[in-house]
Amino acid sequence: MYGAKYVGRFDGGTVPLGSFVAKASEVITKGDWLSIDTTGLVDVAGADELLLGVANQTITGDGTKKVEVIMAMPGTKFLMDNDNDTETFAVGDQGEFHAIIGTTGAQLINTNSDSEAPSNTVNQLLCLEYNPQGFAGGIYDADTSIGLYTPVGTYFVSNYTE
Repeated sequence: MYGAKYVGRFDGGTVPLGSFVAKASEVITKGDWLSIDTTGLVDVAGADELLLGVANQTITGDGTKKVEVIMAMPGTKFLMDNDNDTETFAVGDQGEFHAIIGTTGAQLINTNSDSEAPSNTVNQLLCLEYNPQGFAGGIYDADTSIGLYTPVGTYFVSNYTE
């Protein structure tokens, strides 16, 4: 399973949706984590970028076309697969902060990039549950590489002021 799959909110509220203009020539696949680039347009998020949300549709941007986004609000929950590249995803990853890896249509959790505390490179998602079952129909992979995550490194958290 590539990309993120929205499965709900802790408060039981409705899906938080928004629409934003995508960067010209940016290929965005449904399930991609998105960010806002330096020009104020949406593009596919990288490992060290603040998260805006998850693409709810597949488009190629032209600088004017909008993409529908499931917003990365505190308390939203997403299922994601782990890359298991060098470090294997395990129950001990619960409660750790992780970064994404991959490009459009192929984003995963980078199991080599995790920490017990957020940092400038491992601050995007918090692992809530190892191998969750029962979300949106159940099992996604035959193995145990799926985790339940909530976004923490987002525009809404980092830019919040009272």
